[in-house]
Amino acid sequence: MSYFSNIPKIQYKFPDGKILDAQVVFIRPEINIELESSQSISKYVIGDGKSPDSLAKDIYSDSNLFYIILMTNKIFDFYKDWPTSYSSWVNELFLVNSQFTFYSRYNFDIQVNDLVCKYVPNSIVKFDQNNYGIVTDVNSFHRSFDVEMITGSIQKGQNYIVVRKNGGSFKIINPTEETEYQTLIKKVEKLDSVFIFEKQDPFSAEFGPISPYYKSDDTIGDDSISDLAQSPDVILWKYMNDDLPTNVKTISFRQNKENEWLFNKNITVVQKGRVGQFLDLITESIDEQKVIFE
Repeated sequence: MSYFSNIPKIQYKFPDGKILDAQVVFIRPEINIELESSQSISKYVIGDGKSPDSLAKDIYSDSNLFYIILMTNKIFDFYKDWPTSYSSWVNELFLVNSQFTFYSRYNFDIQVNDLVCKYVPNSIVKFDQNNYGIVTDVNSFHRSFDVEMITGSIQKGQNYIVVRKNGGSFKIINPTEETEYQTLIKKVEKLDSVFIFEKQDPFSAEFGPISPYYKSDDTIGDDSISDLAQSPDVILWKYMNDDLPTNVKTISFRQNKENEWLFNKNITVVQKGRVGQFLDLITESIDEQKVIFE
């Protein structure tokens, strides 16, 4: 059965003036699969590199029924929502891994495309043109920013300066009113940067998410404080200084991406013997919407 055979047609006027019959492809069957067919579905883990049509061939012995799998899981954008192969996923991570994440003690103005440079005191330029990178992303809540190093390196314990192109010159972005540079406290590869902090429950022993500004007295610190060193008990500052309590752990960017990838590989499928029932539901739903275009 072809899904598109049920879709109504309208007369569509194209930019060149031609009028042709066109199917209203944006109609979507309004079906709650789990509610309508709770006894007719099962869970399935997508094999590596499997496409919807090849999966339909395996499950239903008919690759043309791929749309049942997509609709059951509310997947409308194959390229965005269908899990990639493991090799493709690794390649995506490899591209990310060319970046570093810097953590700042200060809550200051920093933007994508700013330059992060090794600081050179007592010079006219004030930064080392052989050691700099470009800011590619900013996470103000974690006081972190991702840097794609263009040349050289900036290491933990070294001083760096942030500059922004302003017309034909560069403007120094001061972290505080008193200074134009700061010391690099924490630097990790982007994949190892913190996605979320988790704290262990003393009773269940399970870990749950907490704010980066969580304090040991179970209160939440002020995330707008100018200098994080003034609130040394918050989790984020302890993380920057490699001093996390034993009952607190981090979920990294890499771990989160892997969790997302694994989660997307777990899908719901309509059992083979119930395909006819499912197709009837699709037809009924589309028929109810056809009256709008008739």
